[in-house]
Amino acid sequence: MIRTTLPVQSQTITWLHEGVVDWASAGRYYTPDGADRELGFGHFNGMDFDAAVSSVDGRYTLIYTRLGTKGLLLKQGELLREVNRSYYQAQVYEYPAGFFEFEGRTYLAHCPQEYNRLDFEDVETGEIPTDVSGRQPADVFHSRFAVSPEGTYLLSTGWLWHPWDIAQAFDIRACFQNPLLLDEGAYDNELRPAVSSEISSGSFLNDYTVLLSSSNEPPFDDDEVNLPPSHVVFWNLRTGELTQPVKMQGKFGNVVAIDEDRAWDLHQHPKLIDLRTGVVVEQWPDIDLGRQNSSIHPNTEVQIVVSPDRRTVVIRLDNQLEFIGL
Repeated sequence: MIRTTLPVQSQTITWLHEGVVDWASAGRYYTPDGADRELGFGHFNGMDFDAAVSSVDGRYTLIYTRLGTKGLLLKQGELLREVNRSYYQAQVYEYPAGFFEFEGRTYLAHCPQEYNRLDFEDVETGEIPTDVSGRQPADVFHSRFAVSPEGTYLLSTGWLWHPWDIAQAFDIRACFQNPLLLDEGAYDNELRPAVSSEISSGSFLNDYTVLLSSSNEPPFDDDEVNLPPSHVVFWNLRTGELTQPVKMQGKFGNVVAIDEDRAWDLHQHPKLIDLRTGVVVEQWPDIDLGRQNSSIHPNTEVQIVVSPDRRTVVIRLDNQLEFIGL
């Protein structure tokens, strides 16, 4: 394991090439070897943006306020336009946004019209091809989007009343063909895990396999306990099958798959977990990550970025960057 600590004056971070960049502060770029340079683009650090997400190639970035309604869509650090989400409960849960590629174009998945309505927006043109008549979205608060490595699926790990954390996936191509599929709720969506436990986090292992973690809340249906509380399981989106759940040892709640055997847990402090046993292999208790295990009430003092190969975690906290890598 390799750990590097760098002093920084950054506002947002997102992965770019071999390090992270702060597009809110003139494209300040940091790498684990201590390099620090300015890519020389606009300054947006007079605003209260505290998060960012980028396209796979790094050309497009959305900087936004996690518990707010406003975001700025950038192209290579230059402003394209503003984006917004509904004010409804915006102060409660993490802003839903994620980029993906489809048929040679880049799209932003977000909820620009209603809190529960998921849309795909062409980043360059602003066109929303999913804005069709007949949309009747279910009462779901989408959040914490993730896109599968080959761009086949979009994963949302949001919540619904009362509140209850959930996971559901969307076949991106199918949703372009029939945008009404984006309106399906957590329990009428075919791409939802057959579990009754609350889902605290989800991350892609490969293009069709998702690692799910459950909270410690009792399940709402004793007849469908395929994922008991405080366990992790792999969910196959093609078949709907779940692997044998594994009990986690100790507190956890924000799990990111590295491979079939290992995962990061980014709850309380960084941990490396053996997915076969649930045992913590290594941990860094001096880095306080807060208690986030849901899209609701995230710790906005901490920003966490995981590299595309999932082998490096970068944490921005208290004017420091922590790089932890395998």
